[in-house]
Amino acid sequence: MNVETFKTAFDKAAQDALLLGRKHAKNPIPDHLLFNVDPYDDPNGERAPEGMIKSRSGDFLFEKDLNGVDAAAAMKLLLVNEKLPEWIHMGVVAANQDSTYIRISYCTSSFTDNDLFLRYRNMGNPPFRVWLPNLPGFPKPGQKIELPRPEQLKES
Repeated sequence: MNVETFKTAFDKAAQDALLLGRKHAKNPIPDHLLFNVDPYDDPNGERAPEGMIKSRSGDFLFEKDLNGVDAAAAMKLLLVNEKLPEWIHMGVVAANQDSTYIRISYCTSSFTDNDLFLRYRNMGNPPFRVWLPNLPGFPKPGQKIELPRPEQLKES
């Protein structure tokens, strides 16, 4: 998947996650999106120093560098050397008055540059799947929940 196609798919998944979040949230969900990318500590080669994570690109990052990042930074963490995780999940996890936070989880064991190996092709936007994360108070059908503020995520 080329960079422009990936950007288009990423943007579509983010907007779909925003719409799904609005459907299930009591509190206002702003249009401005920030992303919390799940950590990936490369199990091969040189380990990251204590308190850091070795990203897929080989960079050493603090876990806080993965939270509250913009779309460009999130895409850079996912698309490395023209390879993508085989699947990527997005879902709204928090909101404040300025921003909506979307969690990105992804396959940490298999990366590909072959579109045929991307999951969710039958859903129309590979490798993305949009979901509502399992938050406390997960809604029953027709029920809405209060999304936490971003700073509350680590506390729960």
